[in-house]
Amino acid sequence: MDLMERLRKQEGITVIMVSHDLNLAASYADRVLLLKEGYVESIGTPENVMTQDQLSQSYGCRLLVDTNPLLGTPRVSLVTEKSL
Repeated sequence: MDLMERLRKQEGITVIMVSHDLNLAASYADRVLLLKEGYVESIGTPENVMTQDQLSQSYGCRLLVDTNPLLGTPRVSLVTEKSL
């Protein structure tokens, strides 16, 4: 991921990535596209797309979205019975 980021910055290339890891996507992406059942739910910056309400609705489960203290990007955590 760091290599792709470096090449993107140095060479000015576009990188298109598919990931199911929301935290990884938030860490590297300038823009994200959120799909649900093959349809676009939301498109924009990680901060605009990866909100607690949007992701909880799209995934159908309780999620906590806060800010990664190291990167300043959205951080997504699953809220389980154990964590309550």
